Amino acid sequence: MAWGTGNFKSCASLLNRIENDDSQLTDLVILPMKTFGGEEVKRLAEILKSGKNKTLKSISASGHAVPQDALELLGSAIASQNGNKIGSIAIGDEQMGDIGVVSFCKGLGDSNGGPLESADFAFKGISKEGAEMIGKAFGASKNLQSLILYRNPAIGDDGLHVLCTAALESSSKPFPALRKLDLSDCNIGLKGVESLVKCLLGKEGSMNEIRDQSQLIDLNLNSNPIGSDSCASLKNLISIPSINFSMVHSLSLKGCSIGDGGIEAISSILQGHQCKFLTTLDLSSNGIGLKGALALGVALKEGKENINELKEIRLADNPIGEEGITALANSLAQHQNDDNNSTLAVLDLSNTNCGSGGAVALMKCSPLSSLRLFNNNLGSTGIEAISSHLEGGHAYLKHL
Repeated sequence: MAWGTGNFKSCASLLNRIENDDSQLTDLVILPMKTFGGEEVKRLAEILKSGKNKTLKSISASGHAVPQDALELLGSAIASQNGNKIGSIAIGDEQMGDIGVVSFCKGLGDSNGGPLESADFAFKGISKEGAEMIGKAFGASKNLQSLILYRNPAIGDDGLHVLCTAALESSSKPFPALRKLDLSDCNIGLKGVESLVKCLLGKEGSMNEIRDQSQLIDLNLNSNPIGSDSCASLKNLISIPSINFSMVHSLSLKGCSIGDGGIEAISSILQGHQCKFLTTLDLSSNGIGLKGALALGVALKEGKENINELKEIRLADNPIGEEGITALANSLAQHQNDDNNSTLAVLDLSNTNCGSGGAVALMKCSPLSSLRLFNNNLGSTGIEAISSHLEGGHAYLKHL
């Protein structure tokens, strides 16, 4: 890896090494203090297109302003391959905007994203036009495993809708190789979620075979105003209708305003349908209270056979309260032969007003190996209450 540091801002020495096919330079990382603009990107594109370099695999140059003509040349060079396969790209700054993304994707041409396995367009000022071009360029890619779009609030519902529509037009099963999708902080609501679910499920009949864990998606929708109604659509990813396995390996909905209604919808699918392969749920900072906690507790107990691979749940920063936390604890196994859920291993209940009663109940949960109770104001009474369960080391907990 070359970071592009040194006493001078010039990237000339790095580009010389790339041109000379330095066997040690596989990952190019250009830090913000370096000069990496139009001239530098054009030279890099020319080197890649010439086939002189067969070693470089990734380019990370976020935070640098790059003109559209240089971006198009770079896209074209990556698509051409010529003995070299660039697998990862992160380029441009917050002013890149739609025009920059369109130019880069235009350079990729009809290559379906070329050899790229990871495309990072985070914090690039993308809106509807750029989002649609991403769908067109990568929708049919059999290589793209990671698509990062976080902190592009101008995308919104309309942008995500056109991205998904374009992807569906390019393939009956869009993004077939995708394993990580980060859409956090993109101002997505119900319409956007519905479009996303439809896109990931593909056209009718395309999702008809059981996947294995290598084909699942880590989906991040943090900090989007999706609301409780969107959870009814997300249920179809948590357990695909008629097939009964999860399309998501992990689902992050931190700060999405789903409330009790949203977690009730999610709990119903956990309780009543097979969710094979789902391992992680992040429902932090969602205004979840007692009602939602009770619903989740029932799902963890009654649906334990459906979620036997669910290992981690994060519920931090929700006003659940002592009664709700106690109910959750009681849904988990208290001893080896308990009929309650015995697979959940990691539980984050930081800042949930768990109270000393809730904390003590959690100390009795045999499946938990990691429990987070930060910022619960247990005070001396609460600490004394749980200390008896910690004397000589806890029987199950490894991290508290």
